[in-house]
Amino acid sequence: MSSSFTALDVTKPDTSTQTMAQADASILANQIALIAASILGEAPSYLYSQVVGTGISDRPQYEYWKNGVFWFRRTNTWGTTGGNKYNNTGTTLEYSSDSGSTWATVATETRTFDSGGALTATTGGGGFATRLEMLWGKFFTLLDTVTAHAALTGTGAHGLGTMSTQSAAAVAITGGTIKATPQGTSTAADCSIDHSISAREIHSAVAFVTTTMNLDLSTASSFSTTATGTGAQALTVTNPPASGVSYSFVLDLTNGGLRTWTWMTGIKWAGGAAPTLTSSGRDILTFWTRDGGTTWNGALFGKAMA
Repeated sequence: MSSSFTALDVTKPDTSTQTMAQADASILANQIALIAASILGEAPSYLYSQVVGTGISDRPQYEYWKNGVFWFRRTNTWGTTGGNKYNNTGTTLEYSSDSGSTWATVATETRTFDSGGALTATTGGGGFATRLEMLWGKFFTLLDTVTAHAALTGTGAHGLGTMSTQSAAAVAITGGTIKATPQGTSTAADCSIDHSISAREIHSAVAFVTTTMNLDLSTASSFSTTATGTGAQALTVTNPPASGVSYSFVLDLTNGGLRTWTWMTGIKWAGGAAPTLTSSGRDILTFWTRDGGTTWNGALFGKAMA
């Protein structure tokens, strides 16, 4: 494409040596050379270079086309915020015939954009080059957005948040049904439970430990063990839920009557006294607290189960 263009010749037209037709041809050739250099970014036998300005990376502030003493320069101004971001807000076209010592202005153009980056006005021009600059700005805006989203991880990706940080209105259920119960602007009055998928409690069969035996309540809420030998025996528990949480656990105790038991601190028994346990058989005891284990309420749920 560039092979059909001639280089800019600032010595022409020269009416002292050229006919009118030759002068007109020189004017046209120079116009074509200027258009090729400034709009298409090329000029025959011209060496191209650019200087990137501050504020917007990869955007040339100065562009030069050089061929001996004939230089051509385009100075660009780039927006950095709002609708102007990435858009070319001004261009000045100049040429020099003394290797850049002095410059003569060929044309200037300014552009304004709305908050969405759409071109609203131009002065001093506004043709094909302006449309290209606007599209180039939109491309960089899109690239900026895609890059920002690609860098996001976890709940930050694509505007996602967590339930704990959302306002009540943002997570409200305003329609539909859950287990056939209509949902609306207020909480449903009831909710049916599918017992086939309801919560199940964990059971732990623990080895009996003489003298002192501990149950870790963080591991299960149902325990079973078989007492052996005779003598004093203590039962302790650790890791109950914090005060204000209602919690209970079950102890399936076999041959518990063989031992003389000391129960957890703060125990209160149904009827005011600890139950008599079976020496050969199973007893089931239940314990309940609501103050973090400061007080335990105990009861013999079943004696000599058989």
